[in-house]
Amino acid sequence: MTARESLAAVALSLVLFAPVARAFDLPFQEPIACGDPDISGNMESPSSFASSPKCESLCKNAVSDCKKLVKRIADCYVAYWKTTAAYGNRNCREPDYPGDSETCRRNNAQRLHDIKDGIELETSLELSQCESWGDACRPSCKK
Repeated sequence: MTARESLAAVALSLVLFAPVARAFDLPFQEPIACGDPDISGNMESPSSFASSPKCESLCKNAVSDCKKLVKRIADCYVAYWKTTAAYGNRNCREPDYPGDSETCRRNNAQRLHDIKDGIELETSLELSQCESWGDACRPSCKK
């Protein structure tokens, strides 16, 4: 399972910020604007720099850039889910919300915590994939 598929699974299983009984629908449906978190899976072959005299430096830079992109996408997912949780909490406070608003807000907080844990795990896995790409890149460099 790719990082994107894992994040999607976490997101879909926990996208319950607005319970079935709710006052309004949430404005955001899916965090597609954050991008594909499977950065290393979308990189060129690790041997793509082999013919360059700067191969080792290029490998190192590519790993660094891979990690930066992974972190940027993870931050976007966290921001998305925080925003979704905020709307979920507003929903809990609506006058026509059919349930207990305090329980609703506690449930939203727990869901956000679980989602952030999932994003943290997948980010860690993807960061290690960036390192693995670099481990495969460096040996391809001509000495």
